[in-house]
Formats: sequence, C-alpha cells, structure tokens
Amino acid sequence: MDDNHTKSVSHLFIQTAKTVRSWAEQELSELDLHVGQNHLLMELYEEDGRRPGELADTMAVDPSVVSKMLRRMESRGLIERRSDPDDARVTRVFLTDEGKDLEEEVENFHQRLEEQIVQSLSSEEKLLFRRMLSDVNESFSETD
Repeated sequence: MDDNHTKSVSHLFIQTAKTVRSWAEQELSELDLHVGQNHLLMELYEEDGRRPGELADTMAVDPSVVSKMLRRMESRGLIERRSDPDDARVTRVFLTDEGKDLEEEVENFHQRLEEQIVQSLSSEEKLLFRRMLSDVNESFSETD
C-alpha cells in the first residue's frame, strides 16, 4: 500500500494538480470548454476588450497558448477580436453575447472547484492552505 505521508511534496503536488485538472476537464466539457478557457473568460468578465498579450501576462502563460485559445473560442462564437479604434495595430478581445451568457456557469464551476479542493479542510486549514500555496507560487515567481 502506498502511503501519502512518505511521498515527496513535489510528487503529491503534481499528483494533486493532475487530479484537479482531470476533474476540471470533465466539468468544463459539459460547458463545451477546455481547461484554461474558463480563466480567459473570467479575465474578460472582469475587463472586456483586453489585448491578447495582456491576457497572456495576467494568466501567466505563453502568448501562443492564448492565441490558440482565442482561435478555438472565436470559432465557437464566445469571443471576437477587433482592432483598437485608437490604434489599428492593436487587437482587442471582446466577449460575444454567447460568451457573456456563460458567465454564471463559469463562476459556478469555479465555486464547485473551490469546494471540491478544500472540502476536507477546516476553516483554519483553508486559510493556511491558501497562504502556503501563495508562498510557493511567489517563491517560483521570484526565480524568474
């Protein structure tokens, strides 16, 4: 029997990330979305009309990843790209009505995901877990 208490932190972290991603893929497939597209939508719900490079920076992914997402989401009718009226060299990304209509479902997905991740933790453990994840994430950001 494999004991999680003897596994390395990195192994458990990767295993957890894979488990969460698998759960998210299954849930998002019901919305006809891929993992990552939900984050892009959330960024646009917060501020519509952003530049693709800005979305990549905010999402901490390579611009080519955002470009691929945008192509898929545009073909599905969730977003549209338009030239900036002040600078035609700049492209901005806007939600379509269909993309806007998914907002409540995407927010519900994020709420269910949060609940699934922390369901076995006490209130104190949830606060500690959040702080620990932030610290780990920050330590990687400092090395860039």
